[in-house]
Amino acid sequence: MVFETKTQPKWMWIGISIIAFVALFFFITSVIILKESTKKQEKVIYCEFGLPPEELKTSVGKYEFLPVEISDYICLLGEQLEIDTDLAVSILLKENPQLITEAMHKNTNGTIDVGLWQLNDKYLWSKFVPKYWQLESEFDPFNWKMNTFIALHLISDLTKSLKVNNDIIMAYNCGTTAVMTGNIPPSTISYLASVNINYKMLKKGENE
Repeated sequence: MVFETKTQPKWMWIGISIIAFVALFFFITSVIILKESTKKQEKVIYCEFGLPPEELKTSVGKYEFLPVEISDYICLLGEQLEIDTDLAVSILLKENPQLITEAMHKNTNGTIDVGLWQLNDKYLWSKFVPKYWQLESEFDPFNWKMNTFIALHLISDLTKSLKVNNDIIMAYNCGTTAVMTGNIPPSTISYLASVNINYKMLKKGENE
């Protein structure tokens, strides 16, 4: 007995091929999107506070006069926030030249500047922490990395709103309102001069 094999219509094979191609396309696209999303999430987690992912563990080593972990954290987070890290470090060196993480300074108005970046406690708890610290871990102003996280986000906001370096520097010291209204105290003018000296020295060092 001879069995006849029934051939499938040509259009059916074309349809099956198209479906297979589309399925493969969506699979490859999904894999690529998943990988990019994972990388982005790792970088965000690192920049928010946690340990760096494997590809970011290599030391940047830009600011040799700073402890390497502080230098690297400023550079990596600063890159994510798109800020001038030289400006940020210039402010840090004026605020806390000895880099004392537990530093406290009482101001004449009764407020206290705390931590590595000398964040004013009045605005730290009422404005900065609620705005910038969206993590589950409790904020500790004397943890250098947490303190740096808040300070760099503040500098990022000042950069976006004020744009000019001198205004950014003065606002970090006396507040945005004082800068915008021109009500700048003499102490802030002196502060500005000191930070600009630090900034010029950093830029000079880069060009040598």
